[in-house]
Amino acid sequence: MAVSFQNLGDHYLRIKQYNKSEDAYNNAIIIRERMITDNPISTTYKRALASVYGNLGITFFHAGQNQKAEDTWNKAIHIAGDFSKEDPAAWQEIYALLQYNYGELYNSTGRHKEAKAAFKKALLISTKIGRMNWVEMIKESLKKL
Repeated sequence: MAVSFQNLGDHYLRIKQYNKSEDAYNNAIIIRERMITDNPISTTYKRALASVYGNLGITFFHAGQNQKAEDTWNKAIHIAGDFSKEDPAAWQEIYALLQYNYGELYNSTGRHKEAKAAFKKALLISTKIGRMNWVEMIKESLKKL
């Protein structure tokens, strides 16, 4: 059920129906949190929850709710930190994506120094984990600063 709500949130995000996207992601969060309560040692559920928070932050960002986006991404990083030792590869992937998101947010709000620092973190990790498509995307963002 959580996957269905997350997919629905993704769909609404793509078609720019941000209120519906937010509602779907919040439903996915409720279910994911219950799953973690029932299975507290599962890194899979924690990773999925961090991913939903990441996507919810993107929804807020595109809706112009920048503070909510940043706060939501902070939650995602906190959750991801819970499984960083058990699943470092998954943590690095989520952390790199979130740093990229922070870079976009900071750049769009004129916080260019912070954007550059976030993009550089994302670039370092993306290079380390071999996500070359992300590396090129991040390099393009850095050029625009």
